[in-house]
Amino acid sequence: METKTSPFTDRQLEIAQLVANGLNSKAIGEKLAISRTTVETHLYNIKKIAQVKNAPELIAKLLREKLIN
Repeated sequence: METKTSPFTDRQLEIAQLVANGLNSKAIGEKLAISRTTVETHLYNIKKIAQVKNAPELIAKLLREKLIN
């Protein structure tokens, strides 16, 4: 039986979960002690990997794939 691995890093999934929880880039940066620009770069890369165009599409896809809750 194959185990499906996520194409996302733990940090990327952490940021996606915080977006799903309603935090904006500034709040995520403050919570994780990283810059807002770094958060936005992570989000850009996450959306590129997930092949989606915006945050709502991203969250819906990650929820469907049970990568966040």
